[in-house]
Amino acid sequence: MGYFFVREMSKIDNISKDVDVLAAIDSMVTALGNQVIVDWDGEQASKIYQEYLDNLDQYDGKSITASKAYFNEHLNGKLIKTKIGLVRINSKSRGKIHDRMRDAKYLAIPYIPEVLMTGDVSDLVPLNKDRDDSAVGYYVFNKLKEFENYSLNITLKVALDSDGNLLYYLAAAKEKTNLRTVSQVINPTGSKVGFDSIESYDDDEINLYVQVLDKDGNALTEEQAEALLWRENQKVEPKFVKGRVNNVKTAKGTKVSTVFAVLEADQVIASHTATGAENPNYPQELQPRDRSRESSQTWVQKTSNTLDPESLGRSGRADTGAPIVGDDLVVESGNGRTMAIQLSYERGNADEYKEWLIEEAEYFGFSADQINQFKKPILVRIRTSEVDRVQFTVEANQDDKLSFSATERAKTDAKRLDDNLLSLFTPGEDGDLITASNQKFIQGFLKSLGETEAAQYIATDGKPTQALVTRMKAAIFSKAYNDDRLLEMMADQTKPDLQNMLNALGAAAPKFIEAQAVSRGDVQDVSSSIVDGIEQALDKRVTNAIIDAANTILAAKQNDQDIIEFVKQQGLFGDLGEGVPELAVFLSKNSRSAKKMSLLFKAMAEFAEKDALDSKNMGLFGEPETVSIKDAINYAVNVIEENYGENANLSMFDSAESYTLYDKKAHEAATSPHNNLDFPSNEQKQSGEYTKGLFSIGDLKIAIENPAGSTRSGIDDNGQEWSSTLQHHYGYIENTLGADGDEIDVFIKNHLDHIPKYAYVINQLNLNGTFDEHKVVIGAETEEEAKVIYMSNYSEGWQGFGSISKLSMKDLNTKIQHTWSEFDSWAMDGVYEHIPVDKISIENAPKIHESKISKEDPVVVIEKHGNYFLIAGKERITYAKQRSEKLIPAIIFDDKDVKPSIIQKAIFKAGSKVDPVALAALIVDELEKNLMKGFDDISIAHLDVLYQS
Repeated sequence: MGYFFVREMSKIDNISKDVDVLAAIDSMVTALGNQVIVDWDGEQASKIYQEYLDNLDQYDGKSITASKAYFNEHLNGKLIKTKIGLVRINSKSRGKIHDRMRDAKYLAIPYIPEVLMTGDVSDLVPLNKDRDDSAVGYYVFNKLKEFENYSLNITLKVALDSDGNLLYYLAAAKEKTNLRTVSQVINPTGSKVGFDSIESYDDDEINLYVQVLDKDGNALTEEQAEALLWRENQKVEPKFVKGRVNNVKTAKGTKVSTVFAVLEADQVIASHTATGAENPNYPQELQPRDRSRESSQTWVQKTSNTLDPESLGRSGRADTGAPIVGDDLVVESGNGRTMAIQLSYERGNADEYKEWLIEEAEYFGFSADQINQFKKPILVRIRTSEVDRVQFTVEANQDDKLSFSATERAKTDAKRLDDNLLSLFTPGEDGDLITASNQKFIQGFLKSLGETEAAQYIATDGKPTQALVTRMKAAIFSKAYNDDRLLEMMADQTKPDLQNMLNALGAAAPKFIEAQAVSRGDVQDVSSSIVDGIEQALDKRVTNAIIDAANTILAAKQNDQDIIEFVKQQGLFGDLGEGVPELAVFLSKNSRSAKKMSLLFKAMAEFAEKDALDSKNMGLFGEPETVSIKDAINYAVNVIEENYGENANLSMFDSAESYTLYDKKAHEAATSPHNNLDFPSNEQKQSGEYTKGLFSIGDLKIAIENPAGSTRSGIDDNGQEWSSTLQHHYGYIENTLGADGDEIDVFIKNHLDHIPKYAYVINQLNLNGTFDEHKVVIGAETEEEAKVIYMSNYSEGWQGFGSISKLSMKDLNTKIQHTWSEFDSWAMDGVYEHIPVDKISIENAPKIHESKISKEDPVVVIEKHGNYFLIAGKERITYAKQRSEKLIPAIIFDDKDVKPSIIQKAIFKAGSKVDPVALAALIVDELEKNLMKGFDDISIAHLDVLYQS
């Protein structure tokens, strides 16, 4: 049913002056009663919306959830009286709001009805491209909302469909979630005036365009707009309570007095927002000057998930403990800690921190009631001493974790590691030093420090502190590798992506010490520094290659490049040293497996030791043959294959040339072991809210959930956990709907470098042998290869393979288009009911142009009181009568479910040539998506006859 038919009235003036039109609108408003919004107070609505955003703790700490709640409770499904008829507000993505929306667009949400009711309206704009829905054009609504210091120029696009329905969709396309709160500035991505242009989006994507203007009416860039909105949010006078005094010292010894204070976390002014954007309210002259430890958003993200309250309280040092701020609440020390706390509150992860503040309130000079008056309390230290502020921020932000004395201490401690103590060193396979098997080594190391010094490394519960772990690891590294670069990497907490590799090197350290001793020809004395001339020993060359490989990985990430692409650009075996490209690729692709990396390192050290022994023996008979790092790598490969079999991730030895653009895009998924993205949590995997690998193969938009080499896991119907390592890229075809209610699953062959001519569709079965869902395989050359690709991604003995069919890519895309992305069991299995040909009434069947038919094709009918009325398949019935067929395959709909309006919409979407199966699927889709419930009784003459008995 159309809320108002305006197909012949594309000119707004024509509509607004037509008395009959206006009367019809008023009549519908009266009939629909409170379903229609005829009055809207935008300012009041904005206050209500802000209450949602101010109470994120009720919405999992997420502004996306709060925004969805407001939209669904106040706007979704509402009818708005406009100048051109009744417009229904809806979300095409069934209530989802996605991340293309920036801060200004959030602010515009409560004004959507006002824009529709009182804004200027354009004439009908015809679509400039074919659509796979029933939209024929759109109207543009526009209104300028003025505030004290800025204005929002809000533009909406309202679709007109073929039935005359006027629909405003907030969002459509499926996107990764990354929404921010209105009170924060996002990381800018460009400087386009007025944000993104409405013409830059497809018509079925976000139909909300907001231009921010200053008070003089000048259009602002993204950065200018965000800075202005940020300042508007900071106008609230900060409220805080003060507690006890805490005196601190900088790394250089400067003494400063501070007082503890508690206030709202959002009132503290850090150098950057929690999402990484520069804070325009932070004084630039106070930016830390020491860039050797550049603030890492990776660290902030990780720390926000696991806040350690004890480390954010009292401290005698300026660079640890609660952040230090000036009396203007600008952070002087602890920007990273502040951002982590703010982000933790935003994500709903700060409950433990808040509880700790309440429990420890008296210790800091507060009462629990004082803490409870804040929604998002943060503990800071307000500086009370007069200082040179710029100089203080430089000193207070200096990181002394890797001072010269720390390096010297590591070298001194290395000398404590004699043969007896080293024989006790048995860390875990992943390099963990605090294991039961390593307790004797820990006790021996503490004993070597002396009772007084050792006391500081034992916690009150008798367990070793993290400081002891760090010191032991530094000593081991100095002993095994004698390289300050590794000590720097180990102490640099801003690069957590290297920690697994460093743990693996720790586990492999004893092997390198043995190799080092043999290469120096002095097994009994391995405590002194490596002597001159040993630089070319294989163990040292291997160490250099590993360090260079680690630095190559960091350089690739800094350039935002895939590791293989990066080493290719560097000149695979040119600019990078021997073995470095291969090691860099392997370490990057196995960055989450310290065990596998330690196995590689141990095997390479073992090879170096054998080489040293062989060199000594062969030296008696002349100069031994020089071996290369690649020889050590090849030896290590054999060892890994023996331990991991054919499933070992040894792709560092694949030809870099075989690594294609599709591979690169697939490995941009958060599940890939080859990037630095956080691995999705179980909740994120269930909701799908994590980064996918996105690319297109022809007209198919592919989203890769698990690239080759990643691990997919879950729980089966029997409650048993399962997991498998993907041998090929696995994901889904976007904007589709499969038989299981989710998108259509797809396997993409590794190293695909072209658009293949054919795809293969596998019918997957349930345990009882019934049809389950379809899996599409793209890239296989034959059915046999497609089956191999499919089966290789399941455990041995998998019984889910049913049958396989071959489709051209063109037909696959057409099938998806025609069926409104629904791949049902009719289309691929050919399983239909059979009904008598002579019981089908064709007299009043819709006039449609059918696609080419065959004897296997079904007809589509409506059943009423045991009689069948034809919807599609007239030519098929003629064909059946010519062949004297008594029974014909049919897809049958009940007249109680399928109304004329649904059939009409399905026929319209089916296009100029109608395929019966596609039409049936479209009817199902319309049933599921029918947004116009309650209006299906409107008469559509040429279809109503189907229902006449």
